[in-house]
Amino acid sequence: MPKFQQIQFNQCPLLTSLEGLSAVPSLSSMYVENCESVTDFTFFRHLTHLVKFNRSWNAGGIDLSKFGVFSDINFLSGLKSAPEIDVNLQGSVDLNVFGQLKNMKKINFHVDTFRL
Repeated sequence: MPKFQQIQFNQCPLLTSLEGLSAVPSLSSMYVENCESVTDFTFFRHLTHLVKFNRSWNAGGIDLSKFGVFSDINFLSGLKSAPEIDVNLQGSVDLNVFGQLKNMKKINFHVDTFRL
């Protein structure tokens, strides 16, 4: 697999998975727009250099706020380089994953029936 650092997906309504990107650990920036069928982000576990996801105007961060509500966020464990995250949470969520993310400086939770 080539060692590319950036990728963009736009207007891909039939795209259901980005799992193949787990084979590109060099990926540092990614933008996904109008790809409503993408709901599985387990591939993030393999992207230790990813610092920017759906952030077009700031230096970095992972913005999952437009991708539904998550009750399990363990898939974030691979994001070792990400400085910030926005995520929608629901239910009883284990937040221990953030203890593994030493570069994470800011976490924005959007909460619906959240229980620790």
